[in-house]
Amino acid sequence: MHPIRTIARGLALTLAASGAVAALATSPTAQAAEAPGATGTNIVENFDTVPAPGWTTTNNSTPVGSISWFQGTATDATPTPGPFNSHEGANNAYIGANFNSTGSTGTISNWLITPMITGLSAGDTWSFYTRKPTVGGGQTDYPDRLEVRLAKGGSCNPGTGAASVGDFTTLLVSVNPTLVANVYPQSWTQYSGVIPQGAPTSGCLAFRYFVTGAGSLGSNSDYIGIDTFRYTHGEDPVVPDTTITEFTGAPGATVSASFTGSPDYAISGYECRLDGATWAACTSPVTYPDLAEGPHEFAVRAKAYSGNVDTSPAVRTFTVDTIAPSAVIDSAPVGTITTTEASVSFSSDDVDATYECRLDDGGWEECASPASFTGLPDGDHTIAVRATDTAGNLGAADSTSFSVDVTAPEPSITQAPLSPSTDGSATLEFSSDDEDATYECRLDDGDWATCTSPATFTDLPDGDHTISIRATDRHGNTSTATSTTFTVERPVVTPTGPKLTKIRLTAPKKVRSTKKFKATLTGLVPGAKVTVRWAGKTKRITVPAGRTKLTVTLKAPKVKKNKKVKLTATATANGKKLTATKKVKVRAKR
Repeated sequence: MHPIRTIARGLALTLAASGAVAALATSPTAQAAEAPGATGTNIVENFDTVPAPGWTTTNNSTPVGSISWFQGTATDATPTPGPFNSHEGANNAYIGANFNSTGSTGTISNWLITPMITGLSAGDTWSFYTRKPTVGGGQTDYPDRLEVRLAKGGSCNPGTGAASVGDFTTLLVSVNPTLVANVYPQSWTQYSGVIPQGAPTSGCLAFRYFVTGAGSLGSNSDYIGIDTFRYTHGEDPVVPDTTITEFTGAPGATVSASFTGSPDYAISGYECRLDGATWAACTSPVTYPDLAEGPHEFAVRAKAYSGNVDTSPAVRTFTVDTIAPSAVIDSAPVGTITTTEASVSFSSDDVDATYECRLDDGGWEECASPASFTGLPDGDHTIAVRATDTAGNLGAADSTSFSVDVTAPEPSITQAPLSPSTDGSATLEFSSDDEDATYECRLDDGDWATCTSPATFTDLPDGDHTISIRATDRHGNTSTATSTTFTVERPVVTPTGPKLTKIRLTAPKKVRSTKKFKATLTGLVPGAKVTVRWAGKTKRITVPAGRTKLTVTLKAPKVKKNKKVKLTATATANGKKLTATKKVKVRAKR
């Protein structure tokens, strides 16, 4: 047998044989008389003698062993020393129990019960010290277990049988609850606690030495001691404190509050009120539906079994806001715009509102006024705006619609002029992909002028000509120009008037780059063919009847620096050809 078990067993048998064990009363009912001062007063028990006044024991072990609870044995006792000394006082001033509470094998359920305590109240405190023998090197630790239980209501009967707890249905603490080796303390260790919540009553605390697989041949029981027991009534009634742990629902019209009180053992209930109404009993969580718009105040206070209430209730102020703000578009594009950008300005009846905008069927995005939208394609568009207040209420959307048209029509020449034209006139026909488009025409380098199809040009001088057209839609989008070229060449008429003798060419000495100017050729005869060459371009003209002078409009070329450009005019009539030249200085733009 293991040395630890041998010492404890030998000690117990020696004490039993000598009659030194002071056995306590072991009545099944364990209803001993109350110790002096137990009623409404504190209990202090150091177990200087066993039995202690008013304490009782009941051994419900299966089977019942040879020894119940006994006076502790000091380490200097003779002839057999004990395994340890008391926590305080005389060396043997503790109460003990061991594996002999049952037979060689069995279940120990050995009860040590306090005197009846009247005025047992939530918040009363208890404490004690316990230990088992020190396990040396190479020795086996037999786990042991001790429970502290509470019986309320004036009856302190532990019942019968090892499995019964009788009136002691409340477990306050269990030392080594799972019977694991090396857990039960091997030096004096204090355990303490508080009587849990409930109305004041009378009752008892009990120590239950409770070990399965116990006995001298078992593997779980050894030897335990208990010392320095204290039971203290609360000196002052508890004033509870209240805490709101969760508050939900605001700013909606239904709110819920969860709350708790402390110390929990003293709490008998709660009272709530809303907006200063009368306090009324409530439980957590409490819900208030259909609240009016505006500010509110919720308060809750805990109540103690003593009748005290929290003097500083927990309070939560909140505002109910279920009315959504309205968004109004103040300015926006109207009709059709000819740009790919649009801007809208908006406002709300709630100055703290935030906004979301949406273009067409896209998603809602945060925005602020004014909001700009870019890269808009041609077609119809809708911009919507909605507002959200600080309470999260989302208002209905306001919207505006408009169209984008940035695409110009595409004109085309459907019938070009005849070339060459022998009568000095030209007619062209044209259309576009926009049936509502309007048109402008230009002859050569002339100005643009409104025109319709077909357009006819008359009295054109002989030579090469260009007619350009462009189209504009109803929204003002103007196309690029499309052009056609042709030649006017009247039949040669043999002149009957005077012959060419000398021609003279006059023109400005200086012209600005890209600017138009006039050149004049004199000394001509009617019907003469005139060719004017300037800056890489050629004009061919027939001198009209009755004319001896001809004026042409020319355009200076674009130059980056000043340069002289040669102007040449050639006239041919009656088989005679005369040429005149002049150099014109073209000045670059500043």
